[in-house]
Amino acid sequence: MITKVSQQRRMTSLWSRRRLLAGIAVMGLLGLSAGAWTSAQAAGIPAIVPTKPAVTPAAAAQTVQGDTKSEKERARIPQPRAGVVALNATAVLKSGARVRIEKMEAVQGEATGPGEVAGPALRFQVTVDNPTSVALPTANPVLALAYGAALTPGLQLGGPGATRLPDAVNAHGSASAVYVFNVAADQREKVLILVNFGVAEDVLAFEGAAPKAGK
Repeated sequence: MITKVSQQRRMTSLWSRRRLLAGIAVMGLLGLSAGAWTSAQAAGIPAIVPTKPAVTPAAAAQTVQGDTKSEKERARIPQPRAGVVALNATAVLKSGARVRIEKMEAVQGEATGPGEVAGPALRFQVTVDNPTSVALPTANPVLALAYGAALTPGLQLGGPGATRLPDAVNAHGSASAVYVFNVAADQREKVLILVNFGVAEDVLAFEGAAPKAGK
């Protein structure tokens, strides 16, 4: 028989695992190992400096169309990063597509899946404009958020109002999706959002202050 205590332990374990995966995603997109992440924090070195880590031959040979790796696997691959832009700015992918963060607001996050924890959160829209003549694959984006002076990884939630991008943004088309992340209300002076659409593209980085007021 499953007791209330065992259910609580299971939920705590799931939450811890999701938090760990969120941290791995942030570290992977920043091109930092776990040790480098800790050392950078201890030394006070900003982890978002857009240096260009070496890309392995295997990663370089992997195309977006043929990218079948899991989110966890892809998050561990060091990838080139574009320069950090403001939260309200537009970043440009190598393919020529443009990505921007819109409609950011403070909400009460909803726990809709295993390991999720309801609480203060940020909700925002990621919009992708593709002015090129080739469709942009967006089926498996890696999106991570970190906040505060220590760049604490935010935990992605299923609500309220979260949606997904389509499998691809058509040529000369546009698409949007809504994301929700747990973010402590008193640590929103510095929020970093990382977006990546595959190893053939740079990691896009958006940084700035976010709304503190909740609903």
